[in-house]
Amino acid sequence: MLLPFQNLPGRFEGEEPASVCLKSSGFFFKFLSANETGATGSHQAGFYIHRDAYWLFMPEPGKKGENQYRDVAIHWPEGTVTDSRFRWYGKGTRSEYRLTQGFHFLGEENTGDLLVLARLEESVFQGFLLSREESIESFLQELGLNPSDSGKAYGIQNGEIQLPGLQYSAEDQFESTLQDALREYLEPDAPFPAADRLARLAREQCEIYFRTGSLNLDEKLLRWIDMEYRIFRWLELRKYSHYLSQGFSTMEDMIQLSLTILNRRKSRAGYGLELHLAALFESAGVTFASQARTEGNKKPDFLFPSQDAYSNPDFPASRLTFLGVKTTCKDRWRQILSEADRIPEKHLFTLQQGISSAQLREMAEADVQLVIPRPYHRLFPESFRKQLMSLEGFVDYVRSKDSQEMLFR
Repeated sequence: MLLPFQNLPGRFEGEEPASVCLKSSGFFFKFLSANETGATGSHQAGFYIHRDAYWLFMPEPGKKGENQYRDVAIHWPEGTVTDSRFRWYGKGTRSEYRLTQGFHFLGEENTGDLLVLARLEESVFQGFLLSREESIESFLQELGLNPSDSGKAYGIQNGEIQLPGLQYSAEDQFESTLQDALREYLEPDAPFPAADRLARLAREQCEIYFRTGSLNLDEKLLRWIDMEYRIFRWLELRKYSHYLSQGFSTMEDMIQLSLTILNRRKSRAGYGLELHLAALFESAGVTFASQARTEGNKKPDFLFPSQDAYSNPDFPASRLTFLGVKTTCKDRWRQILSEADRIPEKHLFTLQQGISSAQLREMAEADVQLVIPRPYHRLFPESFRKQLMSLEGFVDYVRSKDSQEMLFR
């Protein structure tokens, strides 16, 4: 059932979610986990809110040994208002923030939906619940965000998103490093660096700040994605900030630049993810082909071990592996089913955080094996978690086939 404030893509009454967020004093978004929608049988109270996001709801952080709360009003499209409560649980063994009350409308089918809250004024928020993949991707792309940013709160200053600080290093060192690395691109008329340049720089910076060599593949990928977003927004602000103060000569100039920025944001997340995955596979010593050609001139994201192996009818199909890549996959996962006829089981990597049981059953029936970063497994219905594959597990799976392929040679 479509709730009065649960809108179809492009059909919002009033402003779109991204526009509301940019006009607010700060916003928060998160994918709803199976625990939060009751898909695990859990009856936990409300939504878990990360500690770093407290400032959006409370003036001061909660104190150990105390329970605190603040009432908030959430306005939804089409006029619905819910009275909710932001709570700090600090007594006993608990130490967490939750947003409770007023969400009785949620059900298991809302697992994986995107909750967006934009602060209009003190304790007053505009809320959106995005269920369709088009709505979710539009929101993320227009703001240049990633699914991996779920659970974070962002401040807005002069219509610009303020990035959360780096955890383990000084901001001035980060600034200095990027100034040196991207100096040639900072001039207003200089081209924006290619996606592979930004992706490579993100991996280099992660090694400096986080020593990612000691992380497993799942954690490493998420670090890379987060760093690439930071670098992208850092460069975007410095290349285009002068337009905010100087303005445009014509309306056409403003529209053209806006479209350029928006289209770049739309293409960045998906392509950057593929580049990072390719770098991980290379570092793991796994052979693969990206954007290879299959039947009907289809172009799978990744084929293992190679294009030649897939095209060779004598090469056993059981030793081939397909991997599709989608930042979110609530609706569009079916697109991969026809991309490699020789490989009946389709692996699909996604950053989607939570999917309903009904959709997971449908994927399993279509022989789709989800590959999900390990930290996100807990956000899925418990009965399906053992069926999920981590990125580390997928690489081990491909390696085992590589060993068989060596014997075939």
